[in-house]
Amino acid sequence: HPPPPTPRKPASSESCFGAMSKRKAEESEEAAQPEKAAKQDAEAPPPFGKSGKPPLVFNLEAVCGRARAATVELPHGDVLTPVFMPVGTQGTIKGMSSEDMKALGCRILLGNTFHLANRPTCELLRKCGGLHNL
Repeated sequence: HPPPPTPRKPASSESCFGAMSKRKAEESEEAAQPEKAAKQDAEAPPPFGKSGKPPLVFNLEAVCGRARAATVELPHGDVLTPVFMPVGTQGTIKGMSSEDMKALGCRILLGNTFHLANRPTCELLRKCGGLHNL
């Protein structure tokens, strides 16, 4: 019979279980110091930025069987559903201009953040004020 296999060490010096144990230790340390935790909470920025409102709010308006109508509140305006939502993988709809999209009443465009981060890049989007300004 061959000898039993020897246990392998994780590739990194800290396994995911080690990281979880470390986090639990930190949490119990924080629980032991409530005044420190309260001070950090008081200094923390609001959870949803300046407006204090979450970036996406879904309000269910009506249901009929499996169909539903809702309002999605977004930072740049509300969108009523169901809705035509074109996919602009790199921030553009192939074969259509911005004017065409406005004429169709398009209120929302789905962009792929992975592609946008690679081209045109996050830095360029920030300079333009975001995808919604292009």
